[in-house]
Amino acid sequence: MEGSLGKDQERINSLRNNVPDAKLATYLLAPEKPRYINTAGGEVLCIPYSAANPEGAMKFLNWLYGSQENFYLAIFGVEGVDYQLIDGALAPMEEDAPLQEFFYEWMFDNASYKAFPADVSQDYIDAYLAWDEGAVASPLLGFQFNNSNVLEIEALLIEAMSTFVPIMTGFVDFDASYPELVQRLQDAGIDAYVAEVQAQIDAFLGK
Repeated sequence: MEGSLGKDQERINSLRNNVPDAKLATYLLAPEKPRYINTAGGEVLCIPYSAANPEGAMKFLNWLYGSQENFYLAIFGVEGVDYQLIDGALAPMEEDAPLQEFFYEWMFDNASYKAFPADVSQDYIDAYLAWDEGAVASPLLGFQFNNSNVLEIEALLIEAMSTFVPIMTGFVDFDASYPELVQRLQDAGIDAYVAEVQAQIDAFLGK
């Protein structure tokens, strides 16, 4: 699957409902190339301006991150009731049962409190905690594309990309379907879209 660090751990329980012995891994396609700290995606914790009790929300977050005990309590419940720790690793109370979470852990992810189930290897944990070591700031850190000039093209591209998932997941023949998708993208105006992105990047870097 397309990657963000730890995505495999988010999905493994649902996969094992169908494939009990399934294992997933996180890896880099080109580990020899530089790692960049880039503009964040869309996953941030926010208190909306319209919140009825913003101070209470902030108090909850401060409490949540106040200690690992609080973090585990909020995400996994009461130790000995909702989960157990075996040699420091998270485990359900019943053998072979999935570990239940009150919130998706990634919503509040914090490397200082990261929790791993017992079947996760130490090599995986070490790689997870060291993932950003040696990473450098990307020249595009802070760049935000403004799509207002290409909204119609963007809509056509999104429509064309509706055929991508069956190709990517192998439900249709790649050799026959991929060239058709490329042609649909070109007909939709992808070259003009890329040119607009490049123009904005050039202007951003020029500053």
